[in-house]
Amino acid sequence: MNLQQLEGISDELDLIYSLFAEEMLQSMHSSDYIVMTINPQYNDSTSNMRVTEGLSSFCENQSIISNAFFYATFSEMVYSSSRTVMELNAFPRRDVIHRYMEQEDLPGIYYQREKSWRLFSYTPTQVYLITEMTTPVLVSLMFCQLDLQGLQDLILARVNLPDSEISVYNEEGNGILVQAGTPENVNPMSLQSADEEGMFGDYYYFVSEETGWIFLKPMGNMMGSAQVPFLIRTLPLILVVYILFSIAAALYISRNVYRPIRYLMKMAGSTSAIDSGNQNEIDYLNLVWSRSHEEREAQKRIMKEVSDDVVKQLLRDLIENRLDSNARIEDTLNKIDMLELIQGNYIVIIFSMVPPSDRTPNSVEMALYSRSIEQMLLRKEEAPYRIYPLTLRENALLGVISCDRSVSIARMGSYCDDIIAFIQTQVKDLPFGLIISKGRICQGLVYLTYSYQEALRDIQYQLQGSSEQENEGKTTEEIIYRARYYFREKIHRIMNEAGKGNRSEAEAQLALVCDEIRQQDYGRKELLELHEIAENEVTERMISRGVSSKELGQFMDKYDFKELEEKEDLEKQMEEYLLAAIRLISRDSRKRRYAHVEDAQSYISEHYQNPDLSLQEVSEYVGITSSYMSVLFAEVTGKRFSEYLSSYRVSMAKEKMKHADLSITQISVECGFNSAQNFSRVFKKLEGSSPIQYREGVKNREKE
Repeated sequence: MNLQQLEGISDELDLIYSLFAEEMLQSMHSSDYIVMTINPQYNDSTSNMRVTEGLSSFCENQSIISNAFFYATFSEMVYSSSRTVMELNAFPRRDVIHRYMEQEDLPGIYYQREKSWRLFSYTPTQVYLITEMTTPVLVSLMFCQLDLQGLQDLILARVNLPDSEISVYNEEGNGILVQAGTPENVNPMSLQSADEEGMFGDYYYFVSEETGWIFLKPMGNMMGSAQVPFLIRTLPLILVVYILFSIAAALYISRNVYRPIRYLMKMAGSTSAIDSGNQNEIDYLNLVWSRSHEEREAQKRIMKEVSDDVVKQLLRDLIENRLDSNARIEDTLNKIDMLELIQGNYIVIIFSMVPPSDRTPNSVEMALYSRSIEQMLLRKEEAPYRIYPLTLRENALLGVISCDRSVSIARMGSYCDDIIAFIQTQVKDLPFGLIISKGRICQGLVYLTYSYQEALRDIQYQLQGSSEQENEGKTTEEIIYRARYYFREKIHRIMNEAGKGNRSEAEAQLALVCDEIRQQDYGRKELLELHEIAENEVTERMISRGVSSKELGQFMDKYDFKELEEKEDLEKQMEEYLLAAIRLISRDSRKRRYAHVEDAQSYISEHYQNPDLSLQEVSEYVGITSSYMSVLFAEVTGKRFSEYLSSYRVSMAKEKMKHADLSITQISVECGFNSAQNFSRVFKKLEGSSPIQYREGVKNREKE
């Protein structure tokens, strides 16, 4: 018995488990199992009998399986090889299912394993082979309890020795099959510290990469020269015994390994080819395995496509105001395990195609153009953003862009601008015009319709400008520039100046814009629309600059334009509103950012010893986004957050080296470094010398 034989036993068991698991999965994908899995109300006595009979037959045909049961998570029903069907709460082995579910944290999550099976030790004497079905949430489990006596017989047949003294332990080191002369339990960590791989103390050992099981055997006495004559005399007997046991093992493997393989072949519909002898079992095993893998991957792709289709239909219903309650939105997303979409940031971009003036494209041509824009959108999709293209009509497409709340408004707006610029560049050579408009960024899926309505109004303004071109003799660009974009661009520049702290410059530019508005013959409707543009720019700028939701709400509540009727009152209040916004944003730029950085520095001084201290944690304490905090640190301190934190930790380490008799390792831990090596690297980078050299220099200066 040597290490190669231990490894051979492990590999053979892994192969047998894989074959059993594939047979279990084939059963779980049959129609009876599928119906009971996806339909909690389904209850058919004939189907129940077929399932339980199949489980019973499976146990009878496998020498190392003592019993089996199937658990459907939606209906919480258990089907047992003892030919019984009952609810989980009444099932005698329900604790096994509960323990496994709690240990794996399975319910309601999207999850994927690297292999289709695993071994689960409920107790050292109760070990289960488990396969799982996901769609992509967990929907069913099949448990097969291993017969430990059959497992031991299989090992003995493999090594051809009745007293092999091979002990088997699970991944936690608890004994499953413990022979005389070996310990009851082993410590897996102690095996890693062994001086020589495969040898630990007086034992050979091998750890399975698939299951984590540990195989252990005593080394025994080394063979000296005095034993050689005895071996020569007994060699013929040993050879005979070896041949007999080899034949027995071959028959055993043929019965218990190749029969499941042939069963898999039949499941794949290859019986005629098997009988003809054109291919061997290994070829067909590879064929069945590849087919099963491809089917699972295809199922996952289908489920993702279905989830995307559900989200797109939900977005379409929201935009068209066909959803009557937020509860319905939440219920729909919960069913496809995408509930996190409710809390994200959203924006709508509309792309309206303008046909060439000399001809009218047919529907097929317009559909191809729309499809090309959709592909351009998807090409720009990157983490942490999601893009959902939706077709409005034959010549119009919209893209819904979403991201997590942790992404700043300014960053999301910049990403949308990049998308628009990219598509404008790509379509310039296509034979149609393209009008693009984006709505406001809204926080929360339920407010998506507001972003859509604003983008739609923008498109309508631009299309109206195109129709007025012939009547008034103006270009489309001039009409759009005066009607909407001129004002938006001006307000955007004014808020930029305020954000830089240039309050006087921002106020001067605002005075010029207000004078231009008074000179125009705008009615109440046009002034309200201009106010909405200004409100969107101000809101996005305040959120991106870290103004709290409470302060923003209080600011907005002071101004109610819809109650004003007179043109002069609307113009006056708009100017007051924008002046107040400039004061608030510029005050934030000059004072608030210094206060934010001071709060962050204070928090760092109290928590720098925590090696997991992060920008996100400090930002949450201060009350602003991590991206904004990163910008503030660079502006105020001249350093990035990580640079400042490292510099502060090194400064504290220098103080400890001057006044504390601690080792370099102790100092690195107390200053928040995750290792002494990392501490030395950072210290040398900032100070130009290693910590040891610095400490020696301090001691030399003290002696002088």
